Amino acid sequence: FGTTSEEAIMFCCCVAEDQGPVAEVNVTPIIQGDVQPVTQSKVEVAAETKAGVEEATAATVAVPVPEFGTFTVELPMDGNLGLVLDVVDSTRGPMISKVDHGAIQRFNEKNPSQAIQVYDRICDFEGVKGSSEIQQKMRSGKPSDSVKMTISRPKKVEVQIKKMGPMGLKLDFKSNSEGAVISEIMTSGHMATWNENNIEKVIQVGDRILSLNDQMLKGVQLMDEMKSSTNLKLVILKYP
Repeated sequence: FGTTSEEAIMFCCCVAEDQGPVAEVNVTPIIQGDVQPVTQSKVEVAAETKAGVEEATAATVAVPVPEFGTFTVELPMDGNLGLVLDVVDSTRGPMISKVDHGAIQRFNEKNPSQAIQVYDRICDFEGVKGSSEIQQKMRSGKPSDSVKMTISRPKKVEVQIKKMGPMGLKLDFKSNSEGAVISEIMTSGHMATWNENNIEKVIQVGDRILSLNDQMLKGVQLMDEMKSSTNLKLVILKYP
């Protein structure tokens, strides 16, 4: 089915800011006639200062991203992104399998309520969609001081099936992929039956089987275990 799908993305960017020449200007106050100085009480000054600080603070408070859903973040680029990506899902975008040292990690430390996480899927990177296209953009993108990404964040759903027939699934995987991505659900089979009986936990194309019977398995290992097991306890990443 293919080779390893994990690849570290090293998107480097250096921006030099040229502020131009700086001239020193002397300013001399001009007083015309008898002008009385305007005074302001300490209480008024303190009140205005406090109000200004509160207004500035309110303007800079980050809006938390959802625990499950799709959202867009813009982060400063001050070096490598520091991401390891799983690209087995070629159409919907790469999934983050590891956040290493880099711009993403620094962004997460400064913005914990907007932190980008493992298993998030990058749907759009600077206007580009698709796993191979996003990787190419990350590698060859022109240096900039920030990047914008649209993220799809999944939730974990537990599916328990006693296998007595076909699963009714087609899966995309690679030898080193994080589990396997569901590429098709048949109209008959165990998964179709599960969906009919569990409306609140319906599994869809694009969702990813992450673990089987409490074991985190790579693609080929997962397939082997699913074929040989009868009682299946699946943890599936359900995407919005």
